[in-house]
Amino acid sequence: MKFFSRWQPLVDEDAHTALVFGFMRHAPVKVMLEPWLTNLLGRHVTVDEPLAPHDFWPNYRSLMEGRTRTEPELVFAADDGRPLLIVVEVKPSFGQHYVEQIVREAVDTAGDRRPARLAVIMVGADLARPAETSGWQGELVTALRRHGHGHVEAELRYSSWALLGQRLRSSAVEAPEWRRYADDVVHHLRLKGLLGYNGGPMFDDLEGGFTVVNAVELFNRTVKAARELLLAVHAQSPFRAAGYEPFFGSSHRMVRDGTSGTLTQAPESFEASVLLSTYRKPPWPDGAGVYIGVWLTPGEGADAHLQAGAFRAAVQQDLVWSYASAEDADRPADDDLARVDRTLLELSASRTTQSGFTPTSLGAEAAGRMMSSGLSTPSGQAPGRGTARPRELL
Repeated sequence: MKFFSRWQPLVDEDAHTALVFGFMRHAPVKVMLEPWLTNLLGRHVTVDEPLAPHDFWPNYRSLMEGRTRTEPELVFAADDGRPLLIVVEVKPSFGQHYVEQIVREAVDTAGDRRPARLAVIMVGADLARPAETSGWQGELVTALRRHGHGHVEAELRYSSWALLGQRLRSSAVEAPEWRRYADDVVHHLRLKGLLGYNGGPMFDDLEGGFTVVNAVELFNRTVKAARELLLAVHAQSPFRAAGYEPFFGSSHRMVRDGTSGTLTQAPESFEASVLLSTYRKPPWPDGAGVYIGVWLTPGEGADAHLQAGAFRAAVQQDLVWSYASAEDADRPADDDLARVDRTLLELSASRTTQSGFTPTSLGAEAAGRMMSSGLSTPSGQAPGRGTARPRELL
């Protein structure tokens, strides 16, 4: 039973399991499996035997009503000073875990394997543990008790694919003989966008000069890097604790201008110049929000500008188009934005709008700090001083 990643296209959760945990099956436990578990569980964990074929996709009789069988991705024995049974449930993308499955796998594994202690590990694309899983530990314990396994000590943990990717890179350094295999696994995770933000896009590998194909590839890499940056910001504890919600809808979004499909519209309607993600809090006035934006065409220098700030939008439906067409001005029309502390971050406004943008150049960590501190008020206050030219939403 071999799991070399080039034989396993990442089309479903089983392929993801085969890719990463197949590597763990072959690589020394002390350079991959044990360090990952130790980091994840927050205490030293050992594994006596390498993963075996029968550890993958075990099939148990289900004790849950309406179900007949249960099949976790992985179940194996570990030790942290006392025996501990590990159950791994893998999801390839974001927000795919659901509590009924996690509870069922814990109960049915306990019913078949009879452990004294159980650790259920959810693996997914979210860079931090999804907020909706915060109460699942209690539901898991309650279900175990209800089905006659109340004596089992159970815990629920979460690991991102990015965390596994970090461990894979480290294993390649610690055990160079496994580098080729580890690099191959990391390559496939990177292609799926599962490794998290790793800095701005790189273009040095593009061959053939400035061609249309390379120009499109350059743009796509920039958009993907912006997406990874936003996901990294959203996963930071201060950002999550601040309680930001999507400005529109129920899911965080990154939008851009230049997406017109009507041929009779003006040529500039087809030009991409900004990427924008907006946020709000329930108590804020209508139209008040904060944002992270990427100004792709600032007109100065060779690099895009990363911006963060506050805004007040009278017309909310066309927010990204308004942001893209923003102009410099002396003072925001909105009173809250006008009261911003200029010693913290400069702010400007247009002549015709009730909105304001406060741009600055910053990385993922700095953006998270800004969004979780001063920018948590509609007044637009923010720490630090902006390095880019302030702009205003029209």
